Amino acid sequence: MKAIIDLAKKPQSGIVAFVEGKLLRMFIDLKNAERHEIDEEGHDTVITADDQFECRSIDTDQLSYGGIVDAIITENYPLSSQYAILANKQLADDPESKITEEKRAEYIADYNAFQTYRQYAKDTAHAVCEMLDL
Repeated sequence: MKAIIDLAKKPQSGIVAFVEGKLLRMFIDLKNAERHEIDEEGHDTVITADDQFECRSIDTDQLSYGGIVDAIITENYPLSSQYAILANKQLADDPESKITEEKRAEYIADYNAFQTYRQYAKDTAHAVCEMLDL
């Protein structure tokens, strides 16, 4: 889920994570928040906040590397989407399938994007585990 958090300084890792009771809260993909202000003449000015950050907020009760990876992946790719991507990739890999070459390329591109995101989730989970000594 998208969120905005206030921080005195953006962490070098771009990740804020802490355990709150039995819940792990992660704020990832931090970038400075921007807001629009209209001056008296009607001109729109974009102001970048130094202490506010747009990010993605992910919560999980799984305090393990695998649980964190799963939470990050499923936040972006629900299980039904994961199954569809894998099934479509299998179809794209089948030389006897009747799909068009355009559809084949689309399925392969979707699969590659999913794999890239999986690696991002693993890297992020590793950083969170190190940060929190999990």
